[in-house]
Amino acid sequence: MVSLKKAVFLDRDDTLMKNVPYCRNPDLVELLPGVRDGLLRLQQAGFLLFIVSNQSGIALGFCTEQEVHAVNSRLQQLLYPVIFSGIYFSPDAPGMPSSTRKPAPGLIFTAARIHQIHLPSSWMVGDQPSDISAGRSAGCRTIWIPRHVDDRSDTKADFRARDFSHAVDIILSESMSAPR
Repeated sequence: MVSLKKAVFLDRDDTLMKNVPYCRNPDLVELLPGVRDGLLRLQQAGFLLFIVSNQSGIALGFCTEQEVHAVNSRLQQLLYPVIFSGIYFSPDAPGMPSSTRKPAPGLIFTAARIHQIHLPSSWMVGDQPSDISAGRSAGCRTIWIPRHVDDRSDTKADFRARDFSHAVDIILSESMSAPR
């Protein structure tokens, strides 16, 4: 019998790194506060880490797939010794039929199938309602980190965090409580 693993699925822009619209230059990657230490805490607690990101700039012609890979590589370098089990992105533009562009859960389902992830024991963390919708549709618990502290949008997230460190505290605290 295969043992299923727990994971944290993370949006990239405005969750892990400062958002540079259609970022194509690895030199512009800047980590958000608390991200590296928080990811290390999650990794040490046994979570597999994944980035799941919409990168519509590819379909819109603002960047290439190779440039997105270069930005992701730079992000990984800055986060070392954090290890991502996978980085998945959707190149589809808004309005295109897509099973991978969030709010669709396709990227999460792909990672779960390949890496044998138990989705009810896993989390999706992001700054957009589409991140929360994707996580909920996949059966994960969700944490919304709003870009603006005063944002009162109703994302239907399981939790709202003030910043990345707070999101990690929630995951670790909730994961210690009764299993789902």
